[in-house]
Amino acid sequence: MKKTRHYEVRKNQRGIANYMVDIVLEFGDTQGDKIVLGKRKVETLITELKRMEQKLIKICDKNGLVVVVDDYGSYRTTYPIHKTINKIKS
Repeated sequence: MKKTRHYEVRKNQRGIANYMVDIVLEFGDTQGDKIVLGKRKVETLITELKRMEQKLIKICDKNGLVVVVDDYGSYRTTYPIHKTINKIKS
């Protein structure tokens, strides 16, 4: 989307970084011609992110996960990724 000079000047004057704008565009709610990300929704997103972090740590403990999907979209199996160091196939 095109950014006007006015937008760039005001954004810089107000100390708003590009990543902040990206977050508002991704998670904010449309209200007419505005996209709004209020404090209450930010707090909800932070809570959800903390829950997600806990789940991701469990996946990391398994060294990652693999999900095998067939051509019809059915889940066939799932398994953790195992490190194979110096393992030679015979």
